[in-house]
This record gives sequence, C-alpha cells and structure tokens, in this order.
Amino acid sequence: MKLDKKVVIVTGASSGIGEAICFKLAEEGATVVMGARREDILEQNCEKINQRGGNACYVPTDVTFRGDLERIVKFTLDKFGRIDVMINNAGVMPLSYFESLDHDGWDAMVDTNFKGVIYGCGAVLPAFLDQGDGHIINISSDAALKTFPGGSVYTATKAAVNVFTEGLRAELSASKGIRVTCVMPGATISEISSTIEDPKVIENRKISGMEEMRMLLPEDVAGTVLYAICASKRANVNEIIVRPTDQA
Repeated sequence: MKLDKKVVIVTGASSGIGEAICFKLAEEGATVVMGARREDILEQNCEKINQRGGNACYVPTDVTFRGDLERIVKFTLDKFGRIDVMINNAGVMPLSYFESLDHDGWDAMVDTNFKGVIYGCGAVLPAFLDQGDGHIINISSDAALKTFPGGSVYTATKAAVNVFTEGLRAELSASKGIRVTCVMPGATISEISSTIEDPKVIENRKISGMEEMRMLLPEDVAGTVLYAICASKRANVNEIIVRPTDQA
C-alpha cells in the first residue's frame, strides 16, 4: 500500500471532501486521525474504516478554537509517536451578497476557512520541525482565483489560504524539509453548499446552471490529495487545481 505506516490528521473529516480523503488514505494504508465538530458522524466513519481493515480514530475538533487543533496534534503524537501529514480541510461557505451585511457569515468564513488553517499549521509545525520532516496540505478552492457576486468574503478567505500556503512553503520547504501543498478544487458535490441561505445567491446558482453541472465527487479531490502525498521526496507539489470537466 502506498501510505503504509503514514500518520495523517484530517480536519473537516465528517463529510464531503474531508470524509473522502480519510477513506482514500486509509485504503492506502495510512493511519487516519479524524477531526470535526460532529462526534457522532466521526464515530460512524471510524467504525466503517476500521471494519474495512483500515486504521482510524477521531478527536472532536472545532478549528475555530486553536486549543482544539493543539489537542488533536497532541493526541496523535501521544498515540502514534509522529505525524506525517496535516490536512487542513475544514471549511464553510455561507455565501451572501455583501449588501446583506451577514456579519455572522463573514465571521464564520474568516474563522473557519482562514484562521482554522493557520491554527492547524501552527499546531503541527513544532512536531514537524522536531522530526525534520512532514507535509502540510491546505484545501483551498479555485474560487480563490476568480471571485463572483455573492462570494466576495468566501473567495477572499480562500485567496488568503493560497497566499499563506505559498509563504509557508517559502519558509519551510528548502530550509526545513517540510513539504507544503495547496489543493484548489472546483465545483464539488458536498454539504458545504447547504450553508448558503441568501435567496439571491441560491437563485443565481440555479440560473447559472451550476446545480445542473456534472460536479466533481469528493473522491476525485481525495485522489488528488493522494497524488500530492505520494510524490517523490524530491518533489514538492505546490499547487493543484482540479475542476470538473464540465466547468467553464
């Protein structure tokens, strides 16, 4: 198996892309430590992976709290002695037109999509520095490259993830031997779109035909993540954009 004996932490692991990443990496032999807010679903997913011969455990984790990320890292080190890959995947997308002044939605996106990534990287970095090895993978979005009406704050958080990830690579790759990757999926079937409540945004998504597009499956993104992890140690796969074939 490609990832035999690798230990991987995945945030946002209870559904969508995060869930698919956990199942894919476990199939390839990785020990997966799953973090998310919904403990009941984490427990179910762990049971499924373990019943299939994989190795998974979980720690309830809210990435908006720095202490939760420090806790999942400590748990993993205490239990397995090392961490090979940290995948910061948790994200929310309550899109709205800025004129709606959805302050709660803005805070949720900044706190989860951007600060959650920073907290995850900060929590795992001391272990990676001690090991002289490690791989950080931040899940962004192709929306980081092109904004759209109703997505100004969301796309700003994803653009921030891109810039932060590149800065991290410049600091850590050549001098510390720590690989850093940014994965930018296009339109993907996921629960994340269920957080959209602004009726204007919902209507415009219907008009644009996005809801009828043959979107990526979370498993497609998981395969991309696996590719980045399995690249030669000589190769730091810095950025990957993966979009649906049908996406213009």
